[in-house]
Amino acid sequence: MSASEEPRMQNRDYEILAIESGLEEFVRPGRNEPWYWHRSLDVVYAADAAILSGRLAQPLAAWARRLGKPFRPELAYLCSHGIAYVAPWLTSAELTAAARTVLWVFTIDAATDEPTDPTAIQEQLARRRCVARGAPPSPHDPIAVALSQIRRLVAESRWGPDLLSHWEEAADSSLTGTEFKFDAAQRIAVGGPVPALRDYLPHPTGSIGFDLIALALWANMADPNLPIAIDMLRQPLADASAALRAANDLRGYNRERSKGTIDALALGMSSEELANRMSDHLGDCCRRLEPLISAGFGPAIATERQLLWCVRYYQHTDPGHDSEPAAG
Repeated sequence: MSASEEPRMQNRDYEILAIESGLEEFVRPGRNEPWYWHRSLDVVYAADAAILSGRLAQPLAAWARRLGKPFRPELAYLCSHGIAYVAPWLTSAELTAAARTVLWVFTIDAATDEPTDPTAIQEQLARRRCVARGAPPSPHDPIAVALSQIRRLVAESRWGPDLLSHWEEAADSSLTGTEFKFDAAQRIAVGGPVPALRDYLPHPTGSIGFDLIALALWANMADPNLPIAIDMLRQPLADASAALRAANDLRGYNRERSKGTIDALALGMSSEELANRMSDHLGDCCRRLEPLISAGFGPAIATERQLLWCVRYYQHTDPGHDSEPAAG
């Protein structure tokens, strides 16, 4: 049965039930309304996630205040909501590294899109790469300090010995993608060449930070199969990152254009092509995760939920930024 057939069958079952119950005229108008299709959201588990996000948000905001600018404590609630709803079976302590990572991704993105000192960015990014591998951070670089603290949380987690090298690789990829976008924007600003679309596409999937967040999220999951299944998650993570980058570029195009940064649309891809790219990678990710999800593998379940949550957010708003119309 296709996805398009399922709602029709459910509607038909609902209609028959209404007729048999003598409620046909009362029930029929509501069966295609949003409240009908949202009935599958379990309100008890939604309440659990809401409570959990509240427990995450206050400590996360306090952490941001301790770090200081450019971290924004007011983003703590946005970061906490997403992480809590993605993996509500974990405790607030177990979700701390992932919630901090979300805030870190928002912060480094904003700091490089609107640098107060562009000449220092290159050196900072190089030093942060070393921090991701375990070097001590400069106390004058809050982004590096935060990265070091997140690294320590991952290293000390349940699966730290198994995940740390993967986390370091993801952190390096995130910083490399950030550097590529920053360098390209700086060159364009002084009349330099615009990068080719084929050169752009592989890099920003790292800077979107999806795999960095996912690894921090998995680090405290109790699933005993994680060490042997980690390689099976590599391609789904790559697909998820590509899908989310496409969603981000679609939503943030107007904002990024005003700041002189680059994205797929600015480099020549049409909105339709980019939307298709997002859909293709999202579908590929979910199909690759399905066998693991069917087997009850927690990290796969969390990864699918994380991707769907993030893409849905970008369909409605530009997380961490003021709301604005999507491209196209």
